[in-house]
Amino acid sequence: MSRLDVTVRSEFVRSGEGKIRYRRVRAGGMEHYNVRVYVDGSDEELRRVEAVTYELHPSFRNPVHRQTNRASQFELTLWVWGMFDIEVEFELVDGGRARTRYYLRFSLPEDTGDNYVEVPVARQLEK
Repeated sequence: MSRLDVTVRSEFVRSGEGKIRYRRVRAGGMEHYNVRVYVDGSDEELRRVEAVTYELHPSFRNPVHRQTNRASQFELTLWVWGMFDIEVEFELVDGGRARTRYYLRFSLPEDTGDNYVEVPVARQLEK
């Protein structure tokens, strides 16, 4: 395994007005939040990465996602209702590989009445 100086990070995906996006898959069901998982590092280190594969919790319909867009920091956007481990594998340009585990966690700010926006399920497409 190769040494790679990058960090996996996550953040909420926000609306154009800066509001946290959420949806309910079923009436009365859990709120799901739109989250972006990405790789943070120097340009030099990111240029060493060819692709990133994220392996999500097995409860996801499609738990394995391979990302190749370096310009987006190999981002993966998804809808989540809870926290879980993500297995991350980096495929390097030189043929090497590196692995890490990222614990997706988040802290929701208090609802002030204007900092969340509900997104209808019918208009959402899963990546």
